[in-house]
Amino acid sequence: MDRLDPGKAALPATERQKEMVRQLLRDFTLCRGLFEYEDYLATPTRGNASEFITRAIEDNADSLAKRENYVDYIAKRPRAERSGAHGLFTGSDDPLVLSQVAEAVASHPGNVWLPILSLRREDAARLGYDNAANWKHLLTSYAPQFAEAMKIPLGQFRWYAAFHDESHHPHIHMVCYSADGKSGLIPSPPRMPITPP
Repeated sequence: MDRLDPGKAALPATERQKEMVRQLLRDFTLCRGLFEYEDYLATPTRGNASEFITRAIEDNADSLAKRENYVDYIAKRPRAERSGAHGLFTGSDDPLVLSQVAEAVASHPGNVWLPILSLRREDAARLGYDNAANWKHLLTSYAPQFAEAMKIPLGQFRWYAAFHDESHHPHIHMVCYSADGKSGLIPSPPRMPITPP
């Protein structure tokens, strides 16, 4: 999606944007729970429509593309905070080779989970989750709880993430799976309290 001219962000949403919003809501009904949709409903401007459309497409990219394309997308999309050539990270400090991660995810025979954790800008700033380093620390510290909630032995648990510094709703995309391709079940979303780093 093209970047919106900031001078036009406060103008009413265009007819094309309104149609795209309706289409996304038809195709992906869970989008109604996004902060960006709440903002659009409260104030249907071009800026809010653009934020919602971008987020809805991003959240559903896995349904629209192959797994390896999804990993590449979250790692390289505009506003992904990068460390080197891409923005993908995990709990280790070893450099990640994006093509290897994308291939591992694409060829994985078991379940692959794609959680997205999003905050409003003011909450991200207040809590300190407006950068990839703090998200990495948080996700690394909660990896054992994620693994337990997903019924994956910790030694088999693999996760990757990318931080997207969106203007209104900074968020992270995760990719989680069991290395053995056999274990893993998620009966309900794991709880993860967000506290300042």
